[in-house]
Amino acid sequence: MWKTAEIGEIFETVTGSTPPKNNKSLYGDYLPFVKPPELTDGLIEDAADKLSEKGAEVARILPENSILISCIGNLGKIGWCARPVAFNQQINAIKPNSEILPAFAYYQALSPQFKRQLQSMASGTTVPIVNKSKFNTLKFHYPPRPEQKRIVAILDEAFEGIDKAIANTEQNLANLNELTEDHLNSVFASKRKGWRETELGNVCKFVRGPFGGSLKKSMFEPKGYAVYEQQHAIYDQFQDIRYFISAEKFEEMRRFELATGDLIMSCSGTMGKTAIVPANFKQGIINQALLKLTPAKELNVEFLKLWMESSSFLLQLGGLTKGAAIKNVASVKTLKEIRISYPDRTLQTQVVATIESFRNKTTRLDKLYQRKLDALAELKQSILQKAFNGELTAHEAAA
Repeated sequence: MWKTAEIGEIFETVTGSTPPKNNKSLYGDYLPFVKPPELTDGLIEDAADKLSEKGAEVARILPENSILISCIGNLGKIGWCARPVAFNQQINAIKPNSEILPAFAYYQALSPQFKRQLQSMASGTTVPIVNKSKFNTLKFHYPPRPEQKRIVAILDEAFEGIDKAIANTEQNLANLNELTEDHLNSVFASKRKGWRETELGNVCKFVRGPFGGSLKKSMFEPKGYAVYEQQHAIYDQFQDIRYFISAEKFEEMRRFELATGDLIMSCSGTMGKTAIVPANFKQGIINQALLKLTPAKELNVEFLKLWMESSSFLLQLGGLTKGAAIKNVASVKTLKEIRISYPDRTLQTQVVATIESFRNKTTRLDKLYQRKLDALAELKQSILQKAFNGELTAHEAAA
């Protein structure tokens, strides 16, 4: 016979806290300090930040076998603590009483029923929040301990098999990505007979985006000529445009205008990402975080882009960057000195076609693996749904 109680009636609930960041003596290597991004619906083995012994004395700590639940932002992300941890104020931790097996509580917190219930209690227009008083009214369903043990044993066995299948699929994806990268690099890795080698500046015209105060946010208009940013190179898209300038400002900045067939490259932070300007794009200019390359007639822009994605280019680029935290591309003059090797245009077209054909095949495999991962995640949710509706049998979990 299953019972229903509120979380606050059968669990000790503790909301985390953050020791003052300006007191460095509170931080060290003694105890993991968990934040919501480290809750991945699985076992918490470590955390990026750690507290010192002194910090542990002022933090809120729960012992091993406690369950951490995110209650601000990404609601319902779960972590299972195999060892004592500290955690911040965006997390509530629950420790069951003697009626509830910790593993049973953990699996129920992962269930779609529990997460839907938590999300339905959220308040806050921008960031969803479930405060502690509401959290303690969450309904928790449980049978006697022997039945809890039976359900946990079935779930342990089923999830071990599913997690193994997930790990194998993720490894296949990693191998596929490595294979794709290796194929690209093999094309450009060594000098080839008949290929010309020269400095990039000899076959491309370079224009770095405007610096200083020549393009400020105060100059932007609700509509007009587009201002292209790093995101357009990083995500290889030209549709999502946030900023515009007037016709007068555009005429002033004609030097930075884009044309179909130009190539743009991100030059700060996420560096070296490229995109080819398509036909029928919205007329506009680049901002300060982009570099525009206009290839000479002898150079196929698609060949150029593939070469700039290969280690042949990226290793040279990496050696030229500067900046301790956020890397920035060195001067245009230095970039022009990077060496490029290329064949005649006919062979360039063939190289592009060969690489794209290989990528199309690996993309199809990638989609198959992603669908398998989605199916395995859905299977987990289906099994949990049945478990906490009192419908789970060992046969159904195995199936």
